[in-house]
Amino acid sequence: MNLYVTNKEKTMNKVIKHILFAFLLLISQLGFSQSGCWFSDLAKELNSGTDEFKTIIRNDPDGSFAYQQLHLAGKSSLRKNPLALQAYTKTIGNIKLKELGFTDELLAKVNGYSDASFAQLMQDLDKLGNHLATNNIKIDNFSSVIDILKGGNANYRQGVHWIVEDLGKELAFKGKNLQLELRVGNSRETFSFIDLACKNCSSKGTDIMIEYKSGPGSITKETIQKQFIERDLFNANSLDEIQWRMKNTNLTKDQLVNWLTEHKSSIESIGKEKISKLLNDKDLIEMTDSQVANKLISYLGIESNYIKIFK
Repeated sequence: MNLYVTNKEKTMNKVIKHILFAFLLLISQLGFSQSGCWFSDLAKELNSGTDEFKTIIRNDPDGSFAYQQLHLAGKSSLRKNPLALQAYTKTIGNIKLKELGFTDELLAKVNGYSDASFAQLMQDLDKLGNHLATNNIKIDNFSSVIDILKGGNANYRQGVHWIVEDLGKELAFKGKNLQLELRVGNSRETFSFIDLACKNCSSKGTDIMIEYKSGPGSITKETIQKQFIERDLFNANSLDEIQWRMKNTNLTKDQLVNWLTEHKSSIESIGKEKISKLLNDKDLIEMTDSQVANKLISYLGIESNYIKIFK
């Protein structure tokens, strides 16, 4: 079976799309289409749209397909936005994104947020697909990203967008297997989720647990308690298995130390045996839980140690 499309076939496909589009537009203009149909609305918006919008629709069959998909997704403004149409048209051609589970319909349902437009998200998803394919990076459970990007929570979308941006450029993941939303235990004897696990990526060949944080307020003292102390420190065998990749969070070393000190009892609860293992210091076993917790806090209060985890 020939899996490749020749230039002649591509040209024929475009001709067929042009003919079909012209036929649908004619039907609409003659009044035979139902009100609310995508090509009926397109005919009206071609009269009121910008010159750039009209050029995209009339000269590129893919432009009319993009309009149709955004119309079906309920994107009343985006379907008339030239940048959105062009970005969507380019991104739906990304084969790697299709392998990850993104269909044309799902891509049309992606929502932007205050700091990133729909077009920007399309561009970054396209970069992600290209980077993964070029560098042989495999990702499991990508459906969690898709669900959030088309969901209604802007804060979650911002966080996931940062993951997409980072994975779309990070060369340290070349040839690696990654898993999103990995379920793990915690010191509260319940379950937590880690944003990303890089399989066999640490210096000792163990997994690296990666937490992504984006924007002011995304890290609080409760976040440090529940996600860093009670989840990450509880699960790690060494501190090089923990990474927090941050973007515009405003977290500082001194703030971390203050929050760790406030939650010193949570550090003590994970046990001095675990902390001695994390710090690679067997002598800590002879100290009290309080002293061992202080040792960990002091260690993370050193700039060179802090930046190894909080990047």
